Amino acid sequence: VNNAGSNTPQPLDQIKDDDWQSYEKLARACYLLADGWLFFEKDTKEAEFLATFEKGYGAAERGLAALYPEVEKKLSMGVDLKDAAALVDKQGIGLLYWYSTNLGKWGNAQDITVVVRYKERIFNVMNRVLDLDPGYFYGAPHRYFGAFYSIAPAAFGGDLDKSWEHFQESIKIEPNYLATYNLIAEFYAPKKKDGKLFDEMVTKVREADVALIPGLEAEARVEKRKAELLVTRADAGDFPFD
Repeated sequence: VNNAGSNTPQPLDQIKDDDWQSYEKLARACYLLADGWLFFEKDTKEAEFLATFEKGYGAAERGLAALYPEVEKKLSMGVDLKDAAALVDKQGIGLLYWYSTNLGKWGNAQDITVVVRYKERIFNVMNRVLDLDPGYFYGAPHRYFGAFYSIAPAAFGGDLDKSWEHFQESIKIEPNYLATYNLIAEFYAPKKKDGKLFDEMVTKVREADVALIPGLEAEARVEKRKAELLVTRADAGDFPFD
């Protein structure tokens, strides 16, 4: 797996060097494994949790290099992916998206210095996803920016009005994608000190049918578990509601 600070892609075992589709599938699988399973055991499996995200963004970057020789050339010359992403067309949108989500979660699981170090790269890559297809993966780019603008301090671009606009766009694209509501509850509602909104969001997830989006039942079950954790955190006073 390549280091986030390096732009030189490294081949992953068992995958042909030009098989970008398998790299994309692996990147998504790593994300789901880390965010959907290891997330709940990260206190005892922190190293595996972080390494799985790292493997995910490494696979996505290798897939981009496999699909786009010009991107591979740019990266080998030291050009950052935040700039090379402009060379990616809609065919590579999944690789860009899973790269950003894996790297973002990897950074957020550490500390603010890591987040700041990669903020611009992730932001630019996700902007490219938004430009290519705002509806990709159930409104994912809008969902990302909804979370970004609510998490980031004002000094680093945080903006609750922009956050809400992006969350609403994501919901408009796919109202049944449960992660959107958990993100609003975890990040936006506390910043707004809106306990009622928090309750509405987690209740929506807790009461939802896991089969609302066929094929995403596993992800829906993960979000239900996360909603329960959010309620536990709220009961423990983790969120500054008035």
